[in-house]
Amino acid sequence: MSLPDVPSQLEKVPKPVTAYDKQIGRYFGVARQGSELYQSEYALDSAGEVLFRHTEKIVFVVGTGANGFSYLVQRGDYLFQAPLSFYSRTRSWDLSPAHEMGFDRPIVTGCIVCHSGQPQPVANRNGLYQQPPFKELAIGCERCHGPGQLHVEARTKGTPPSAGADLSIVSGSAAELARRQRLHAVSRAGRRKGVAIRKGLPRLSSGNPAQRDGGDL
Repeated sequence: MSLPDVPSQLEKVPKPVTAYDKQIGRYFGVARQGSELYQSEYALDSAGEVLFRHTEKIVFVVGTGANGFSYLVQRGDYLFQAPLSFYSRTRSWDLSPAHEMGFDRPIVTGCIVCHSGQPQPVANRNGLYQQPPFKELAIGCERCHGPGQLHVEARTKGTPPSAGADLSIVSGSAAELARRQRLHAVSRAGRRKGVAIRKGLPRLSSGNPAQRDGGDL
């Protein structure tokens, strides 16, 4: 996840772009104003007059660019997906999944937790976030290795790792971490509140997106 005011994002909109969905009769556009990106949804009558227009400022960008980028808008403390996405293969703007919802598709925890560093959603409220919505935008080291505070404190004090394994951090080969991540992702939804991800690490609630992948089950 990143911010939209970086050159790599701004250069994707050298001029306004419009996409039309004939089935619902609506236009969707993206435009650049200085260092800011905006998306719009609007409809025209038979005479070409504007029936309505809804414009929102882009506040966050989701994706690595491998497939493309999706964009988020914010209304109050709620986050929603914007109706247009940028697709890397065609290097073009086109309709986002569920674009027919316009700017009303909420960003739910189960989705954003995989695409950002440390989101701060409000429990049981789809699309509602604490402020700021993210403590970290990008996915960092702790996503795979778990909370690092105990590890840093132990190494700073010169405490040697315990025999066999360093229980202050989730470690292992890339293949082992990948296996743990897959297992943890599958089991996350069914975890009971307060189950520790690994002996010696802080206990994390299953409803807390700060829960890191990579821990033993």
